[in-house]
Amino acid sequence: ATPSAAPRLPCGRVRSRATLVVCAVSLVGQWVDEARSKTSGVLRILPYHGQGRLKDAERIATNYDLVVTTYQTLARDYTSDGKVDMFAPLGQVNWHRVVFDEGHTVKSGSTMQTKACVALSSGRRWCCTGTPVSTSVEDLLGQFAAVHLAPMSSKPYFDTHLKHVFSHSQAARYIGLQTSGYETLLYTLRGVLVRHVKTQVLAGEQIMQLPPKTEGDIAIELSREERELYMRVHAEVSRKWTTFRAAGPSVVNKYQMTIMSLLGPLRRICSGGNLRERDVKVPDLEMDSMHGRLAHDEPAGAAMEPDANLVSPEADCSICLDSMEHPVVTPCTHWFCRECISGWLANHESCTLCRSRLTLPMLRAGVMPGYHPPGAPMDGEDGGEREDGDGEASTSTPPPPHRCESKLRTLLTELRRMHQADPTAKALVFSQYTTTLDWLQERLTQEGFGYRTISGSMPMKQRVQAIEAFQKDAPTTVFLLSMRSGAVGINLTAASHVFLMEPCLNPALEEQAIGRSWRMGQTRPVVVRRFYARGSVEEAVIALSTARRSASARRGGAGGGSGAGGSGSGMSHTAAQMLELFNDEGLGIRDAQRALNDAVAGQLRSDRQMLRMNELEVLFAPPVFGAASAQAAAPAAAAAADPAAAEEEVGEASGAEAAADTTADASDGAAAMEVDPVAA
Repeated sequence: ATPSAAPRLPCGRVRSRATLVVCAVSLVGQWVDEARSKTSGVLRILPYHGQGRLKDAERIATNYDLVVTTYQTLARDYTSDGKVDMFAPLGQVNWHRVVFDEGHTVKSGSTMQTKACVALSSGRRWCCTGTPVSTSVEDLLGQFAAVHLAPMSSKPYFDTHLKHVFSHSQAARYIGLQTSGYETLLYTLRGVLVRHVKTQVLAGEQIMQLPPKTEGDIAIELSREERELYMRVHAEVSRKWTTFRAAGPSVVNKYQMTIMSLLGPLRRICSGGNLRERDVKVPDLEMDSMHGRLAHDEPAGAAMEPDANLVSPEADCSICLDSMEHPVVTPCTHWFCRECISGWLANHESCTLCRSRLTLPMLRAGVMPGYHPPGAPMDGEDGGEREDGDGEASTSTPPPPHRCESKLRTLLTELRRMHQADPTAKALVFSQYTTTLDWLQERLTQEGFGYRTISGSMPMKQRVQAIEAFQKDAPTTVFLLSMRSGAVGINLTAASHVFLMEPCLNPALEEQAIGRSWRMGQTRPVVVRRFYARGSVEEAVIALSTARRSASARRGGAGGGSGAGGSGSGMSHTAAQMLELFNDEGLGIRDAQRALNDAVAGQLRSDRQMLRMNELEVLFAPPVFGAASAQAAAPAAAAAADPAAAEEEVGEASGAEAAADTTADASDGAAAMEVDPVAA
């Protein structure tokens, strides 16, 4: 059909037989290549990405069979077109099918990315992910919204029927409200979920034959200088944590993300690299300035000109969880993509992390690490004398960086050992910190290792070339990746070794990273090594993560069933007694149910707040350097993860921590989720 003859729906959208795929920017090239190879090149494919992308909705709808775009591009079009459902051009097309790859990207229903996905028009909507639930059941809300799964896509309905009752709290279990939450979620997922696991069997045969995977932890002893730096920084971190802790669980719960940022400098020291003072500076988070923090409004254009002196300490945005684009910093020193935080501020007047007052004019544009303004001398060049604010020459030089290299030197040793054992072996190296990756880029070349990497500022074409070079070029033996943006979706089966430079509190992130290598198409045994600094916060992270897994497994085993004494309504005997008690006090049945729900919600909030407090106590505990550190964190972590089963948990956590090298069963692999309400 010609553009002029393109069929339209009564609403004005162009009807199309094409499939739209929304994915991470690093996966656009992979989607295009896989589609071409699997269809012998018969599909007409459009990568909708970049500044010069096609903006004609009719041509897109009629001239292509597959359109591949990114969540960021989709959100950018949605925002620039006034946030209307029929935003140009992709929102003006009625697609045959929409696929949200790595669908956990839209787990939050409040971001512009999720709203743009919801606005897309299609009767067939797939949400594909290996980690549908990362931290809590709330992660499903945005995914339900993306696939138009009413009424679960409605936040009020979701909160009422799942969020407030889907809890492992002893209080919720006692009065029987968990049962209805489980049943509601399971009933919903049975109708829309297709789950695939690595151990799946079809016609008596396992459909995915993967080679064995071996995992192990490598403990690193920090040097004397590193320990001294760690202790100095920890003293300030501990002082600020003590202030928050004294304010009580409700305040700690409110500012949990902000409080966790206090651990950033400590974790950078453990991870390693050449750390400047700003890298180990503890965030300025004082209790007396957390409420009502104000900044003088500036002209809106001030945020559009990047300030080379404002360098983002992180590579990833905490809203989109992807590589930061056009970084901006708030007065409360939090960094975001300009587009992500602008979308948030369209409906709010506060920072997403600490809730300090925030408006668009208060944002300042910064730069990513490694940025050099045009004409500015590069590092190591003679820049001559500079002038200070008074116009006088200044010969002051910044202090030398802190060289934290213990962990990084151990990694180089492991890489040499890998190469000696098998000269054809390749490795993936994941880190959460750019300072670690920057150090490795310099040293890998000196050590004779060819490497590739992906950064947030890298154009899509260069990303594709980097992936192809690693997969096909024999001398390229190492791929450096961000734990967040680099751990999603990319196929890197050329690697048989995976090195995780830091442990993660969120096991899903680690599973995603390992899944880049241990996946369909892998032919070699995969070796996974996780580094951690002994006696530091990293050891506490491992202990807490292990305790969480053990507690989750225990609850999962006991969480099934319909609840003790259940009646036809699914209400436990205890809950019925409480309703009767409220009714005896003169309340009608609806008011009694509301009073019961309010009482339970309050108790659940209290339980969750105490749980978070206990876990934070473990993370902020004083360091224990030396031989005694190996068992120091496990008991406290077990108690924090599951206070009711603390004694059992200590044994499980300690045993798991002591297992330094275990062969993982195939059932530990990441599962994939697809949601297709139409097919259901």
